[in-house]
Amino acid sequence: MGRSPKQRGGFDPVGLGGAKFGKDRITFRLDGVKESQRAFLALDDKLKRSVTRKAVNASVRPAVKMVRKLTPRNTGLLRRSITHRVKSYRKGGIIVGVVGQRTGGRTKAFQKAAEKAKGAAGRGGLSGRGVAPPLHLVDQPVKAHKIKHSEAELSAFTGKEQGSLVWKQSGRVNYAQEVDHPGTSGKRFMIKAAILTRNQCLLEFKKKFKAEVTAAVMKVARKSAGGAK
Repeated sequence: MGRSPKQRGGFDPVGLGGAKFGKDRITFRLDGVKESQRAFLALDDKLKRSVTRKAVNASVRPAVKMVRKLTPRNTGLLRRSITHRVKSYRKGGIIVGVVGQRTGGRTKAFQKAAEKAKGAAGRGGLSGRGVAPPLHLVDQPVKAHKIKHSEAELSAFTGKEQGSLVWKQSGRVNYAQEVDHPGTSGKRFMIKAAILTRNQCLLEFKKKFKAEVTAAVMKVARKSAGGAK
């Protein structure tokens, strides 16, 4: 969970850092690793990228745990779809940890929750099909809008003339071809998680960064010693 701005000599993990949480972004400044930084700058670019990626990956994990903890729970599908990814930009000059939603592939926990949701009586919408709701529609504000069914959904999902839009309210199952969505203010749990875990993420980055720099330096030393023989 960080950023390594590219400089003349390669990377600078002690500079300005940041992380993306959906549409939100937080930034931080990393201090207290001067000795490790000097050793880091002496490494080649390949090792620098490896060290930074591992440190970023370690640092973002506390945030992912907090996001899952704060995610609204109903079927559990949204919570189980939360994951993270370490991404590189500008040929590895910038490395960022991104917390978001898994779009491809399913974990065993997700599959189990999906089967349970599909088997729930009267459950409609995306969760009724074992699909997690889009993260941004739950986390971010949504304007009032109309929701319409499609002919494909009408025949495949319910086969009923009432329409394919299905939802449960006060114990009653409702069907409609079109509904007016009032909009939502958004739960904003992503940025809350980022703020709550900011210090912990920094500590994890420092710890992993120092450990990986030490390991990289020893690797270079062993290689040099072997070459000298």
